[in-house]
Amino acid sequence: MGSDFTPHVDVVRCGYTPMPEGATCGLIFNAATPDDADACLVTVPFVRLRSTGPVTDDVPAVLLPGGPGQVLLYQLDKVEEVTRPWRAARDLIVLDPRGGGAATPSLLRQHRARAHDPMVVIARDAAWLRKRGVDLEAFRTERLVDDVAVLADSVPGGKLHVVGGSYGTRWALALVATHPDKVASLVLGSPAPPNASYLDLGQSRLGDVLRQVFDACARDERCAEDVPDPWATLAALIANWDDTPVRAPDGSLVDGAGLVQRIQEGAKQGPPMHALPWTLRDLAGGDLSALARLSDHTPPQGVVPLLYHVITCADELPFAPATPSRPPDPRLPGLVDPLPPERAVCAALAVTPSDPTSHQMPQIDVPTLLLVGRLDPLGGPVWGDLTLQSVGDGVMFNDPSAGHGVLRTECAGQAVGRFLTNPSDVVYPACIDADEFALTPP
Repeated sequence: MGSDFTPHVDVVRCGYTPMPEGATCGLIFNAATPDDADACLVTVPFVRLRSTGPVTDDVPAVLLPGGPGQVLLYQLDKVEEVTRPWRAARDLIVLDPRGGGAATPSLLRQHRARAHDPMVVIARDAAWLRKRGVDLEAFRTERLVDDVAVLADSVPGGKLHVVGGSYGTRWALALVATHPDKVASLVLGSPAPPNASYLDLGQSRLGDVLRQVFDACARDERCAEDVPDPWATLAALIANWDDTPVRAPDGSLVDGAGLVQRIQEGAKQGPPMHALPWTLRDLAGGDLSALARLSDHTPPQGVVPLLYHVITCADELPFAPATPSRPPDPRLPGLVDPLPPERAVCAALAVTPSDPTSHQMPQIDVPTLLLVGRLDPLGGPVWGDLTLQSVGDGVMFNDPSAGHGVLRTECAGQAVGRFLTNPSDVVYPACIDADEFALTPP
C-alpha cells in the first residue's frame, strides 16, 4: 500500500438485495496490519440503515455480528426488521467482519466438491490463501477492532453507539478496552466476556437449561400430565438412538449425541425450549417430524468457517483449559466436548495466540445495557453477571424466555431502543416476565 496510505471510509454503490429504503453503502479501507507499509489492503463493507423516526441523535449505532465470522449484509431484510426499534432516533450501521461476506480479501472459498472432513477443508483453504499472500494473522479480534475505529473516525464527533451480539460482544469489549473514546454507549446481547471461555463452560450449561424447562413442566398441570418424566423420556431417547440411529425428515442420520446437539441448538434460540417436553414425547412416540421444532431459526448466512477458526484459535483456544472445568451433565450422555476437534483444526492453522492481556475484562465507563437469556446454553446469566462487575454505569435484563439469541427478541428491541435514546431512563420491559417463562405446547 505504501507509507502514505491513510485508513478511510468511502460511500459506494449498493450491491445488496433486497436493499431497505433509504439505506446507503460504504467501504472501510484499512491496512491488514497497522504500521506496516508492506501490508495488504483490506476492505470492509457496511450498510447504513436510515432512522425509522426523526433523527434526534447524531451519533449512529453500529451492529457487530457474532460467530465469530458471521455475515449479515446479504440478509438485510431480516436485520432491518429486527433492528427497527433501535433506529427510532438514529441511523444504524451494519457491517460484515473483514474476511467475510463481500470483504476483501475474502476467507470464504466455494468448493465444487467439499471434503467430508472439515479440518481438511480449513487447512486447504488456509494454505491456498497463504500462497497468495494473505496473512491470516490479520483476521483476529484486535484487527477487527481497528476497522471499527476507522469507521468511528468517519462520523461527526468520532463516536458510535456499539451493539454486539454473542462474539460481537467480545469484539465490542475489545473496542472499549483499546478505544474507549470512540464508544458513546454499549449494548451487549449474550455477553461473552474475555475472561471467560465458551469452549470451557458452554457444553456443561445445557443441563442447567433443561433443569429449568423440566422443572417448569412439573409445575404446569397440562405438561405434567402429558409428559410426567421428561428426564426419563430424554434419557431413553438418547440410549435408543445411540443403539439404533434414526433417519430424520431432512435425510440426516441422528444418534443420541446428535439429538443432544440439536437440543443445544434449540436452546441457543430459546423458543424451541418452550415446547421441548412435548417434542420429546412425540419423538419417543415415533414422530420424527418433531425434530424440526428444535431449530426454528437459520442464522443469516451462517459464519465463514475459516474466519471462525482463525479467530477462535488466536483468541479463544489458548485461553481455554485442557479439560472443561465443569463436566457435562451425566444425564446427557454423548454430549460432544468441543475442545479436541478445535485443537486439531488450530494445530493445522498455526496462527499466533493472542496476548494474555486481551483476556482481561476492561473497565467500562460508558452507559451499558446487558441482555441475557436464562435459557442460553452458553454463558447466559453467569457471563452477564461477570460482565456487569466491570460496568460503572449499566443495567442488565435477564429474560427467562430467551436463549443465546436474546438480542433478536421483541423485548430486547424495546429495551435497546429506549436505552439508546436515553441510557439514564431504562426500565424493565413489560414484556419480560421476571420470574419464569411460559411453556407452549406445539
